[in-house]
Amino acid sequence: MSEVTQATAETKEASEKKQSPFKNGKVNWHRCHVDRAVMKELMKQSNVRPLIHVMTQLGLTMLSGALSWYILVHIDLANWFWTIPLLALALFVHGTFYSFMGAGGPVHELSHKTAFKSKALNEFILQVYSLLSYADYIGFRASHVRHHQVTVHKDYDGEVVLPQSVDKKTFIRAFFPLYTSFKWAWISTWIRAKGETLNDWERKVVDEGAPGLKERQTKWARTILIGHSLIIVAYILAAFLVHWSFLVLFFLITAAPHLNWWLALLCGFPQHVGLTPNSRDFRLCCRTYTVSWLPRLLYWHMNYHVEHHMYPGVPFYNLGRLREAMKADLPPCEKGLWNTWKEIMETVKRQKEDPNYVFLPLIPEGSEKHLEDSEISVAETEGIEAPGIPA
Repeated sequence: MSEVTQATAETKEASEKKQSPFKNGKVNWHRCHVDRAVMKELMKQSNVRPLIHVMTQLGLTMLSGALSWYILVHIDLANWFWTIPLLALALFVHGTFYSFMGAGGPVHELSHKTAFKSKALNEFILQVYSLLSYADYIGFRASHVRHHQVTVHKDYDGEVVLPQSVDKKTFIRAFFPLYTSFKWAWISTWIRAKGETLNDWERKVVDEGAPGLKERQTKWARTILIGHSLIIVAYILAAFLVHWSFLVLFFLITAAPHLNWWLALLCGFPQHVGLTPNSRDFRLCCRTYTVSWLPRLLYWHMNYHVEHHMYPGVPFYNLGRLREAMKADLPPCEKGLWNTWKEIMETVKRQKEDPNYVFLPLIPEGSEKHLEDSEISVAETEGIEAPGIPA
């Protein structure tokens, strides 16, 4: 697929000439036709399926944490030479699982309000995940709605700006991010807790957003600081009063989101990198790939990214079925992270040589006949059947 596609690739300017321009602050998106009855079925939400998903993800994370704790308390002078490396490995696995607790997993999907049929349950679990991962779900939700409406349109989408780059330093930081990532989590949360803003994009989508949004963001930042401070005090007291090993909770909870994010990077970065900006065809500006069950579970099925952007109201657990419903009109996707990243690295390398180069997926011939045009509404990003869904 990669060789055929790249052989037919065009420059960024040539590609953009074929796309309708950005008009009146909105994009009239091309979306593949899906039968109305099929779409109605795909839009159905559940409480059981996402709850099983949550319990599985949290269960794996708790299991890796419990294993780390167990190894720690059994280290002694007779076995330290193999138990300490084993502890490091267990913490590495725990950090890998925990790195998907934030916006790279549940916070993203739960912010769409599409995962659970019960909106109250959706919001509660969103806040639990956001607290554990230091995530500003208030600001993220405001930003992400805009991202869906104007995906990678220059000067309008501040969440993802193309072109993106990746190099060896990116991967090194992904394996050893603890100090800088942990420090920034607390600094950024403290800034928001004071009612201040991190950057111009946040100012645009939060400060200038819906009434009361800034106040809610500030309140949530303070909740994060107070919540984690209480957790720290609790396990320090437990270490003095019960057993010293409670201090390991610093790595299992407080610093856990920052132990590593190598797999989160491998899963999340492919979304838009190397693709066409200022296009109104999600097949050209988003990337779908297939992956095994574990990364798919941790990543909440967001490897189906073309499908997610085309119909953001479809719950994550139905995205695979959505792809099947419009597969004839979609470009073929890479199988596995290895092939996906091979494609990405080749694209990034070519973009360094030619800044106008973009990767163009192989669009099925005749698929234009099955496209329907509509804008992405705020209601649709929240899983509400609203005008503008051509189903």
